[in-house]
Amino acid sequence: MDLRPYGLTEAQIAEASALLNYQPFRISDAIVTGVAHFWLYGTALAPLDRLQMVFDAARDPPARWHHAVAASEKLDRLYQCFVETIVELCPGGSYLDLCCNTGYFPVLASLRGMTAMGVDGADFSAAVALLNGLTGARAGFRQSLYQPTQYAFVPPIDDVFDIVSCMAFVIHVPEPLHLLRYIAERARHAVFLWSAFPRDDAMTVRYPMLHQFSERPFPWGFDAGVAVSDSLLIYSMQELGFPRHFEVTAPPDAWPPVCGNPLMAPYEPLRAFVFTRG
Repeated sequence: MDLRPYGLTEAQIAEASALLNYQPFRISDAIVTGVAHFWLYGTALAPLDRLQMVFDAARDPPARWHHAVAASEKLDRLYQCFVETIVELCPGGSYLDLCCNTGYFPVLASLRGMTAMGVDGADFSAAVALLNGLTGARAGFRQSLYQPTQYAFVPPIDDVFDIVSCMAFVIHVPEPLHLLRYIAERARHAVFLWSAFPRDDAMTVRYPMLHQFSERPFPWGFDAGVAVSDSLLIYSMQELGFPRHFEVTAPPDAWPPVCGNPLMAPYEPLRAFVFTRG
């Protein structure tokens, strides 16, 4: 999301640089954010708080800066495609983005006329408030953490929305089918999912080979690289009351389903599906 047209002051640029990181934002001519640079060029896995995700032309080497800009723009084009699909599915409807991070999708959906809410386990309320203030969006935010032992977000989200999305989070839960059920229960009309969905006629869940980053008890640790086969995904959503589906085709200049970085292999192929009720 390009924030430059909103004419940020120096103070707002500094605030945005402190609050925005994982998702693709162009804060100024000299500052860009996003994890996409790591996805393409990272050389060692690490927790998110140890990754560089804010890039400054005045600080970073020219090659890294140009790579970061290109990677962020590529992912931004993919996200823009996703937002347009969501809006077209239910113009002016209600929208929930589960695990929204700093609010990219709810903010853009709000700007396109939807009543949008984001939910995340971390407190991104300040980031969403900043984006609302800069852009004129009216996206909501609620802090709620997914608990696999309860198969729910805590505190609970009881509302039902016209469309619910979950971007690259199915890949981070040890029991993904329960998460799919929870998502389906919150959706009145449609579900949008982007995660690792390998092409496979067998109905399988693929788990990463090694525990990564988690100090929580089993089965946490198997929460970075979980992949659901497309046949199991489609069957599951049919059972949950969503018999119709289509795969979202990204523009050719947007983010690729396969990064070409060996570190990202457990997280691929990244594919987006829309499911609708009959």
